[in-house]
Amino acid sequence: MPPSFDAEAWGVEPGYVDVDGFWREAPPASVDAVLRAMGATADGPPPAPAPAPGRRPARCPPPPATRAWGWATQLYAVRSRASWGIGDLGDLARL
Repeated sequence: MPPSFDAEAWGVEPGYVDVDGFWREAPPASVDAVLRAMGATADGPPPAPAPAPGRRPARCPPPPATRAWGWATQLYAVRSRASWGIGDLGDLARL
């Protein structure tokens, strides 16, 4: 990708904060590959579609500026007799 592409305008972060809190730059080749896969152009990303009346915007909100925790589970660990003990999306919905 040409250097004129604004990766952040396309929602591609140029790096990340590691587990120790240090900023790590992403390899430029990786950022370019992501932009190519997204079909990036010099014109910038297309505008987000307008939400339907009574609906939320189509794009996800950015993460909070502060650190936060959330819940995670492995689907196979969410078991019930209805799923033969291996977990399925019905079990996940009940969880």
